Amino acid sequence: MNFVSNYFNWLQKNNPENSVESYPEIDEQNETSLPGVYIVGDLTGIPMLKLAADGGSKIVKRLFSGQKTTSEKANNSDIYDLVIVGAGPAGISAAIECKKRNINYIILESSRILNTIENFPKEKPITLKPDRVRLEVPLEMADGTKETLLHELTIQIERENLNIEVGTFVHKLSREENTIHIETNKKMYLAQKVILSIGKAGKSRQLKVPGELLPKVFNKLYDPGEFTGKNILVVGGGDSSLECSIALAESGNRITHSYRKEEFSRPKEENINRFNGLVEQGSIIPFLESIVTEIREEKVFLKTKEEVKAIPNDVIFILIGRELPTQLFKRSGIRMEGEKGVSWWWFMVASISFFSMLYFGKGGTAFDLFVESNTVWAKIIAYLSAPFKAPLNWDLSGYKWYSSLNFILGWAGSMVFLISGIGSLGLLARHGRTNFRTPWHAFKYTYFIGVSGFFTILYFSKSLHNTMVTAEWIESPTYWYSLFYCVTMLIFGIRRIYVRKTLYVFWQMTTLVSIQIFFLFLFPFHLYEPLILANLGTNHWAVTELFPSGKWSSFALILFWPLICGNLEVAFSGHGFLLYRLA
Repeated sequence: MNFVSNYFNWLQKNNPENSVESYPEIDEQNETSLPGVYIVGDLTGIPMLKLAADGGSKIVKRLFSGQKTTSEKANNSDIYDLVIVGAGPAGISAAIECKKRNINYIILESSRILNTIENFPKEKPITLKPDRVRLEVPLEMADGTKETLLHELTIQIERENLNIEVGTFVHKLSREENTIHIETNKKMYLAQKVILSIGKAGKSRQLKVPGELLPKVFNKLYDPGEFTGKNILVVGGGDSSLECSIALAESGNRITHSYRKEEFSRPKEENINRFNGLVEQGSIIPFLESIVTEIREEKVFLKTKEEVKAIPNDVIFILIGRELPTQLFKRSGIRMEGEKGVSWWWFMVASISFFSMLYFGKGGTAFDLFVESNTVWAKIIAYLSAPFKAPLNWDLSGYKWYSSLNFILGWAGSMVFLISGIGSLGLLARHGRTNFRTPWHAFKYTYFIGVSGFFTILYFSKSLHNTMVTAEWIESPTYWYSLFYCVTMLIFGIRRIYVRKTLYVFWQMTTLVSIQIFFLFLFPFHLYEPLILANLGTNHWAVTELFPSGKWSSFALILFWPLICGNLEVAFSGHGFLLYRLA
């Protein structure tokens, strides 16, 4: 494994790698893989106060629209309509909407109300974005500072007299029948639905370098006034790190700011303007494309593109984000984006083996394997012993071995796919409530199961039960393969347009899908012969130059167009010169 690791490090040239933050897997309704549990706020990947508050209000309206609330049904105080975990802007907004609709709810908060805002640095400037988007926010919020925002929100929360339990830490969520069980450090709560609005309540990210545990290293800045005349290093590329450097520089400290990329990560305009102003004054020295390699008592080592610098240092603030509370999600069985669980591996093996069967099988030796098999057991034995019964030819001359190798690979792929496919179907059925929880999910999985079954039957009938004189199965399978490929592109293209309602996505998907449907299905199978061959004939220069492989050349125009541009240029320039000479 050291060789593989060293090889990829060599490819990367030891440059810092960008990490992809993994969030809980949610659908378009913000529902997690645990039915009835929803996500709002920071955990959706959109860390904006106004959008979080808007999301909290909207999700309650959506979940309880047209549904009987506590006043209209038998009141069971043991089972809440909704439990909200987290008393930030999203959770508070959701609670206010619940109160308006007379929904039986409770907020569970492990720390303090508005804890995220409480942890902002002293006098942190607050600019609420987006400011030009119409939102349905039940909380009144205005630009100002941390202190003014807290005061404004606290007055509203006290006025609403919301049902909040502070000091309640949620350990695990589980579902039994139609009720969600919320295990906490105090007691068990029961609910019909749960909203998680806990934000990134996990621990701060670390650099994982020597000396990071020294007492001079911090992950939060509470009061910049505590530091004066110090040599301070701030690490990070987001707004929090920029605001930290600005506040410390304005308190009379000498600031070095390090970030591993060449540009900061989408900073607010007012932050970058103040930061650049302090850089011009000499109060902040920025080192972009740099990484911290070691921390010592009186200095810190920064690796830049040119060299490793030793910089005098008294205090370090590492502000590179916080890790998500993944332990809660793991205990609750909530899937994370890109998570490679048992189901993921089963589906991956099934996908690879399916395409191996399809791709290699269609180019392999085809014969009637079951010609003498009259019973089910005889057919199974014949299938398992196919490599010993197939008329394989391993002669190296004329690439005769090629179809034999393809047959072996296709047969092996079919064997693995039958096992992994059945296992995948079992997992889909076992977690049916999750996998088929929406009409789209039900359609998507049903479609893939149907297509996989169709091509499996096609493989067995064309490759292992071929009763034709010639062992050739190009036309029919390729037609169906192209048809289902184009149908799949069309379905998921429409789906993307529906989810991402922007003009750019509409024209992007319309163009991409239209071109592929035309060249991969309509032209080769329905237009080539009546439009090209019937009018030009097989010997016309346009046919011989542009379609050297007949209608299959249409595939190359899409799949291998960068490789054939040179041939097209030669063809057109050559015939252009000929026409010029004839004229």
